[in-house]
Amino acid sequence: MIVTLIRHAESQSQTQENHDLTNPDLSTAGEAQAAMLAKIPAEKYDEIWVSPLSRTAHTFRLSRFSAPVIKYDSRLLEFWFPEQYFAHFPIELPDVALADTYHAWAKDSEERVESVIQNLKELNMEHICLFTHQAWIRSFLDKLFPEEYPMTGKIEIDNCSRTIVQLNEMKSKVIEMKRLCEK
Repeated sequence: MIVTLIRHAESQSQTQENHDLTNPDLSTAGEAQAAMLAKIPAEKYDEIWVSPLSRTAHTFRLSRFSAPVIKYDSRLLEFWFPEQYFAHFPIELPDVALADTYHAWAKDSEERVESVIQNLKELNMEHICLFTHQAWIRSFLDKLFPEEYPMTGKIEIDNCSRTIVQLNEMKSKVIEMKRLCEK
């Protein structure tokens, strides 16, 4: 199976347009970045899973990526959320994907990543796309490749970047790590 991970575009909290660290939307530049994703040649995905946070859902919507099944997945939430933010979740979601069925809003970040990896290994699909967050992608890579991608922040995962992983039982590998739009 091929897993494509897309990091959301620039958020308002990155530009100080909005200090809402819980669920900021895309910045003006972030909207332009996400729209650039629509210019990338279309891939054929079996499913697309989207973090239900505004910046990620908005990036997905502007990307115009498509698949037979598109769903929100709270396991893809930003990696670190202080407990005081849990009262804000679940949030009202735009009607661009199937509803979240995992209800993982307050679950441990590591457990959420492990759950997704296990779920992916059980699926009989060729290509799946996940719209998520920088720290989540780092944790995903750390769990699959602890020697190559330790959670030290040494790898840069820019806004609107794509990481493609070939996932299989014998030997998984990173195929690509690439920024898809301008900073």
